[in-house]
Amino acid sequence: MSFTFVHTADWQIGKPFGAFPDDVRVLLREARLDSVGRIAGVALGAGAQHVLVAGDVFDSGNPPSAVVLQLLSRMTAHKSLSWHLLPGNHDPAQSGGVWDFVRTKISGSNVRLHLAAEPVEIAPHVLLMPAPLKSKSLAHDPTAYMDGIGSADGIIRIGFAHGSVQGFGSQGDAAVPIDPARDRLARLDYFALGDWHGRTRISDRTWYSGTPEPDGFKDNNPGSVLVVELGGPTSPPLVTPVATQKFMWLQQALTLSTLRDADAAAEAVSKLAVAIEHRIVRISLSGDIGIDEIAQLEMLQERVAGLVRYLDWEQSGLRVSNVEVDLSAYGSATVSALASTLAREANGQDARAAVVASEALLLLTQFTRGAGV
Repeated sequence: MSFTFVHTADWQIGKPFGAFPDDVRVLLREARLDSVGRIAGVALGAGAQHVLVAGDVFDSGNPPSAVVLQLLSRMTAHKSLSWHLLPGNHDPAQSGGVWDFVRTKISGSNVRLHLAAEPVEIAPHVLLMPAPLKSKSLAHDPTAYMDGIGSADGIIRIGFAHGSVQGFGSQGDAAVPIDPARDRLARLDYFALGDWHGRTRISDRTWYSGTPEPDGFKDNNPGSVLVVELGGPTSPPLVTPVATQKFMWLQQALTLSTLRDADAAAEAVSKLAVAIEHRIVRISLSGDIGIDEIAQLEMLQERVAGLVRYLDWEQSGLRVSNVEVDLSAYGSATVSALASTLAREANGQDARAAVVASEALLLLTQFTRGAGV
């Protein structure tokens, strides 16, 4: 027999995205809800009837009820799919928490909660072994019980858990340790894991799906789900990543020796394979820049800002080099005197003082230009 399903995790519905402006926060939160429809499309296209969400469905254990209801309505709208939800470390199954509320809203629906560490037959000859979390951290491996679960020949065995294989049995800092050999020890045909937000293959049968919608600048293959095809106990799974992301997050750290280096970064942003309104970009600049190049840099920043939905532009690492200032450009005698002092310090022998002075001179020059002093 064969069995096809979708493995996903770490939706973190309700994530606040507090570092962003209000309008961007709304879009990022909505994109996480919208991912449900994209995941459903992947499942239906692959001929799958089951979607396994391996923990951290919500960003917290007590999200607003309106957010929970929005998510449930999106899942129940796809009536041909069974959605299997597992509590993770962000949303553990605790008394009075989100899962008690969810349970009152899904009776008779296609949403299935897995709140107990006990095997469940989710389809004929398919045994799902969940390891739900009831706290944010554990000292023991919650998947160990799977080793002792028996099953008849020909039964497909799927592990379903949320935690970290990194650091198991060592000095690692895994909040929920999981033995990376669990697939072999428990004779699993597939082990669906959540917790790492990037797609990661641990073995042929053990995978982290990563988050379906990126939520940070890490370059670790986020933004997809896994279509898993199992052909039976003796066949290795066929695992196919399918992109689901709406927003693309790009981070670039540049050490400038010339403004052409920054021009190249702007060119890279302009060629991103997503629409402008779906680009979240962070650019961090360091290196040396001349006073006469500040205006050009400001124009470049404006250019990049026009190519993205949100730009985090960080240039505190820049240093004004070989400083020769035109004091007449600063207008008032007081500001000119301050610029002269900073220029002298920036060219001085004290390296630490030179860095501070050059940063201050850079800010003063930008302020003077912007204020029209």
